[in-house]
Amino acid sequence: MNDFDKNFHINFSPLYFVFAFMLLMLWASEVEGDDHNVTFHGHTVDEQLLEVDPRPLFVGDITDTWHKDDDKLIIKTRFNEMYVLVIEACWNLNLAQSYLYGGLGWNQLHIIEPGLRVWPVVDGVLYRTHPCYVKKVLPLEVIG
Repeated sequence: MNDFDKNFHINFSPLYFVFAFMLLMLWASEVEGDDHNVTFHGHTVDEQLLEVDPRPLFVGDITDTWHKDDDKLIIKTRFNEMYVLVIEACWNLNLAQSYLYGGLGWNQLHIIEPGLRVWPVVDGVLYRTHPCYVKKVLPLEVIG
């Protein structure tokens, strides 16, 4: 073997190690653990613990809102889902043209849940001292 070939293999030796490591990882990906509902640390896995909560409903997901009764708002989300928000302590809900959810600042990441503040905007006036509160969130339907 001449000097050029030796230098070539010496210079590329790190890539040879990377190639061997990748083959080892490819082989290791096929290895599967025992299925006995026990973790590596000895904790038992209960199927109830593995249940995932549904996707949270954020204020930024709301595309349309209208009032149904004196204490109910219907919201439509960008996922074509409709929910009923039961509102308490609100005197001007049916007069509002729009609604501000959550806070008076940037509020796209507030989760819609009981206790969320809702401010009705009546004739362009936001009544900051009199927020309404969400009492319940009830699913209504999924469209399409």
